[in-house]
Amino acid sequence: MEVYIDNIKIDMEQDKFPTFGLTISEITKRLHRENKILNEIYVNGESLKDNSVIKLENLKTLEITTRTYGGIILEAMCNTKEYIDNYFYIIDKFFEDTDDEEIIEIDEDDLFELLSFLHWFYNLLLIINDNFSFSFLEEDFSKFVDEFSNKLDVIEKLYHEEDCFDLIEEMEASIGEMLIKFYENFEKCFNEVIYEENRKTLLI
Repeated sequence: MEVYIDNIKIDMEQDKFPTFGLTISEITKRLHRENKILNEIYVNGESLKDNSVIKLENLKTLEITTRTYGGIILEAMCNTKEYIDNYFYIIDKFFEDTDDEEIIEIDEDDLFELLSFLHWFYNLLLIINDNFSFSFLEEDFSKFVDEFSNKLDVIEKLYHEEDCFDLIEEMEASIGEMLIKFYENFEKCFNEVIYEENRKTLLI
């Protein structure tokens, strides 16, 4: 069996891994040490399908394509500005049909979309913080993440209390302010991640 990772042939002692699953497990461990994750698997030139049963005796070539954690993070980051624009667009919709600043019309689907985005964004912040180290707004990036976490806790509390007015106000003004800060400083953050990712690649 010949094994290729990103078109580079690697040596594997096939006798050590009696099953296809153990072979993939060992490759996954190897990739983790190189700050990569498995992307696609090709068996004898064909893309591996879900629930396929592979017998090693029939396996002539195994080809693996990979992605780096940094690459996945950068791809996710590329969507954030559009998502933040949509976040404030939805909030503005809540106030469209009323002249009374104390009354808002809440659409449950829109509210769920806002909350889902905030959790997605927070998870992205955690991943960036776990994999990279740099300053953001003249402070360590982790401080920004901690502050966002605290404000997200407040929003969750207001949501469960069904305090709609204070909830939307918090989403617009408090955590919204943090989203704007990230939006306005996006290029700096994005470039820092690229720099760190390139540095890690050179050290491998």
